[in-house]
Amino acid sequence: MGWVCEECGQRFAQGGHCTADGNALAQTDDPLLGETIGNFRITRLLGAGGMGRVYGALQPAIHARVAIKVLSLDTAQNRDLVDRFFAEARAVNLIRHESIVNVTDLSRLPDGRPYIVMEYLDGAPLSSLLRTRGALPLGTTVTLIGEVLDALAAAHAKGIVHRDLKPDNIFVTPGGRAKVLDFGIAKLSPELSGMSAPTHANSILGTPPYMSPEQAAGKPVDARSDLYSIGVILYEMVTGTRPFVSDALFDLLRMHIMEPPTPPSARRPDLPPAFEAVILHALAKEPAQRVQSAHELAGALAQAVHGLPPEQWVSLRMTAGVPTPAHVTGRAFVPTAPAGQTPGGPPPVAPTAAAPRPSAPLPVPTGPSRRVLFAAIGVAVIALGAVVFLLAGRGARGSANPSRSPGATPSTAKLTPTPSPGAAPRFDPRAVDLLAIAAEASRLANQKVGVDDFVPSGIVAHNVAPSGLADLTIGKEAFIMVDLLSEKMRQRPATLPTGVAYDGLCGFRIYFWPGRGFDVRGPATCRDDLALGPLKCTPSRIWQVAIGAGAPRDGVARMLIERSSEEDGVRWQVWVGEAFHVGLADNYCGPAVQTY
Repeated sequence: MGWVCEECGQRFAQGGHCTADGNALAQTDDPLLGETIGNFRITRLLGAGGMGRVYGALQPAIHARVAIKVLSLDTAQNRDLVDRFFAEARAVNLIRHESIVNVTDLSRLPDGRPYIVMEYLDGAPLSSLLRTRGALPLGTTVTLIGEVLDALAAAHAKGIVHRDLKPDNIFVTPGGRAKVLDFGIAKLSPELSGMSAPTHANSILGTPPYMSPEQAAGKPVDARSDLYSIGVILYEMVTGTRPFVSDALFDLLRMHIMEPPTPPSARRPDLPPAFEAVILHALAKEPAQRVQSAHELAGALAQAVHGLPPEQWVSLRMTAGVPTPAHVTGRAFVPTAPAGQTPGGPPPVAPTAAAPRPSAPLPVPTGPSRRVLFAAIGVAVIALGAVVFLLAGRGARGSANPSRSPGATPSTAKLTPTPSPGAAPRFDPRAVDLLAIAAEASRLANQKVGVDDFVPSGIVAHNVAPSGLADLTIGKEAFIMVDLLSEKMRQRPATLPTGVAYDGLCGFRIYFWPGRGFDVRGPATCRDDLALGPLKCTPSRIWQVAIGAGAPRDGVARMLIERSSEEDGVRWQVWVGEAFHVGLADNYCGPAVQTY
């Protein structure tokens, strides 16, 4: 028995408060709390199950947080379970997708128990949100499941079937984004698995309420089994209950195999027929009669919610980790086939007045799949009679290098330029300052709409070198992406009558592509986005921290700058290759820490 600080992980013999940070100490009999695993000190227990425990941990030198999953001693004696445990890390790193929780390391404790080090997530599982709120608005459902399907499309493209999709394994971050968890029983294609033998025939793996008929019968499964599970989750999200419920395991499995589900419209009368048809198609008993790919299901959902009123688009942004209703949003992302059409799937979704087809596929930071942005904003635009923003063309491009030196690390990085009608500066795609790109994106948005307050709310950059500059000529899909918002455009017009819903079109997404320059996408709502504000860190400074934490000095990084809540502030996420990831609060580069 001892006492531990759940913030820094220091262990004490007596209760009281931590001498380092003043937090109240928690009593524990868990011998791992306060211990160091690799470079991380265990701070608190996050969850426990039959196979093991998940802990929160801290890298003391840079205050980076991770989650560490440790198998129990009994489970560690079962070779098959250990193989599946390590297969999870292998599967996640093969997929490498932003909507799948990242795994950075795996090893064993001195007593032989395996563990994996994973990305630390704030928020709550979808199951908790459903218990709290019940059935969700339809647009909200499609937004979240669209991100899950994008992750599944990337997994299926690698020959990986999850096999245990359920609300417990879909995590909702404080910003309302989806993260798919627990590939622990994923089915890998034989050439990827590295396991000595395939899963035994007639074995049943998964969670019964969400199993596909073929899974329940112990038959071989493929990607279409995951899509059936998504159908069950969709049913639960829009009705508040699962299609099949029974306390008896045999009866539950029999229902999946033999009984048709009650039409979801019987439990939610306002459900549009097109949406119900999508759910029932996903729940077809025979895989051949089901939707055939994540792309197909996402496209069908996008069509089913076209024209929904603004109140059906509610953000899942959380306050203090608890899901709560938020403002209206009309932004949703769904995957589309990389080459225009997935074999066996439908043609791409036709453009509509509410969602003009962009001139090129909308890429995502990781993975082979691409996503198309559609926003159900047509109704709001017509109702308001507001200013209609026009989609922009491409900006100027060139070869001159921006003025920031590779080693510059100012304590405050300003992202918002003074609005100017002048021409865009020219950037060398071999040495791009991502903060300069963000500032130019703000200028372009201001110029397009005629305001002066568009500022970044999120930045993604590829191939950032330790100098802090990005070489976008490396690889096939390198780019810098900036999400922007305007507070002026977000405010409800004083002339709008009371009782008329307002969903301000206050956001743009701007890409900088090598050889193509700036590509402006929008408008879209930004009601729940948060401005980054002046940054204390810079890319080169973050790279110094990453190198100190073990990143290879000769690598290039993918960087994400985001702000999920007012309380959390701005965070930098850095990935170098498949094995290294670090997250860092922007406040780490504040006045108290000027050198590394």
